[in-house]
Amino acid sequence: MAQSTFLVLNLNFQTLHRKKVCSQLFSFIVASLLMED
Repeated sequence: MAQSTFLVLNLNFQTLHRKKVCSQLFSFIVASLLMED
């Protein structure tokens, strides 16, 4: 489950990296991983 999430993060990171939402996405991913773990 974490692997697929990481893949989605990797794909979205390149797109969102140009925007300033990458930090928000990263925080969301970290929170999601913590809750799943």
